[in-house]
Parts: sequence; C-alpha cells; structure tokens
Amino acid sequence: MSDRNLAEVIAYYVGQNYSFVLNDVYRVQSIDIPKAEAINNLKKVLLSCGYQEWMDELSS
Repeated sequence: MSDRNLAEVIAYYVGQNYSFVLNDVYRVQSIDIPKAEAINNLKKVLLSCGYQEWMDELSS
C-alpha cells in the first residue's frame, strides 16, 4: 500500500483531513517554527521550574 493510499484509508477511518493525515504519514509537520527568542524564553522558564534537575534525574 502506498503512503497516499494509507493516508486515504486512515483519513476516512478517523474522519480527518486527508492532507493532514498524509503529512503525518510522511512525518511532515507544517507548523510555524518559533523564533530563537521564544525558545530561549521557554528554556529560562523551564530552568527556573527545575527542568535541569529533572533531566539530571532521568540521566542517572
């Protein structure tokens, strides 16, 4: 089964838009990429909430 056929079957089954499902099949996401400033602001907030400690726990 081709990717497009698969997307068509899944889209029909779950009631979603074919093009969105096809993007998921291709692992393509048409999202707006946040600006570097927004990413840095998010990192600051996460770090202030203990994100680094949490990551350290996961790696040990």
